[in-house]
Amino acid sequence: MRYFIYLLLSIIVITSCGESASESKEVKTENIEPETAKKMNANAETSEGMLMMQHMIISFNEMNEEDKNYAVLLGELGYQCDYIIKNCTMKGDDHTALHKMLEPILTSVQKAKNADSNEKIDAELKSIVSITELFFETFESDQAEV
Repeated sequence: MRYFIYLLLSIIVITSCGESASESKEVKTENIEPETAKKMNANAETSEGMLMMQHMIISFNEMNEEDKNYAVLLGELGYQCDYIIKNCTMKGDDHTALHKMLEPILTSVQKAKNADSNEKIDAELKSIVSITELFFETFESDQAEV
């Protein structure tokens, strides 16, 4: 069932943005870099969703170990990804650059959901935080504050 949901979410990401599956490319987080010195524009909902993911993980990492609920956190991260996808109004190069960041986040959330240890989940969470930090280095939005 999880794989079906992940597949469905992937299809929604690709089709909601007007790109065909043949146009999407596998992107690794190591290859994500700010493409220009000038920041790209992100719509407010995207920036808010990325900021929420970043804050949720940072707050989670500051919790006492016995208070951590990985399932709840991963559900909330999935919700934020859905929020970004559903509210995407970006176009052109900015939109393409966003995909380079959002796809690895979706992959990390799914890997974390399927992980067999908290250590593996924590590694995926670190990856998500790194990508959100890079997002705010690369994109700007008037509505979201970092």
